[in-house]
Amino acid sequence: MPASNTPPILNLARLLRVQGETEVEGEFERLTYLRAGETAELVLATPGRYDVQVHTVGDDDFWLSGTLEATLTQDCARCLRPVEIPLELSLGVLMRYDPKVEAPYLDETPEGEELLMFGDPQLDLSAFFSESLLMGLPLIVLHDERCKGLCEVCGIDLNDDSGQTCPYLPGPCPRLERPQTREQEDGAARKNPFAGLASLDLPDE
Repeated sequence: MPASNTPPILNLARLLRVQGETEVEGEFERLTYLRAGETAELVLATPGRYDVQVHTVGDDDFWLSGTLEATLTQDCARCLRPVEIPLELSLGVLMRYDPKVEAPYLDETPEGEELLMFGDPQLDLSAFFSESLLMGLPLIVLHDERCKGLCEVCGIDLNDDSGQTCPYLPGPCPRLERPQTREQEDGAARKNPFAGLASLDLPDE
């Protein structure tokens, strides 16, 4: 199925009348969700894909399961380079229909189980997919574990393959000439626990 800008929609009208199950699969090029009351868009490097099944577990309760695949683009936490992060997620969530609900949102049951509330039989899964993908991201995104980050003086990418040159060259770089802070000195001392002995006035043998 070709990717589409159409949001992933799950039609539950039949299951709200007659108990049973349904399945839907498809691809998507974009996902939107609410962040701090404003519409935000999840940045995808390639079209995502989903395959979900829903079956009735109560009068207005349903169980959704399936898979969700997408590659997100995030910024490296140190140098801000774009990083592609492929994700393959297994989905499983209890859903509850309440016609008073204006937009789908995640809640919890009294037992602490995740609960997806919805009020439209044409359920837009965009927000649920977005939250699932965001929760699947690593806590810290790095393009390389050895990333050197950005220069705190001029802002250039300090990695060897960046192709960026310090604007202060051929003169001295202020970053390299800057006096060490107390934190940096403490860090150096931790790396060399014997460094403090150099300042002691020890008797000659």
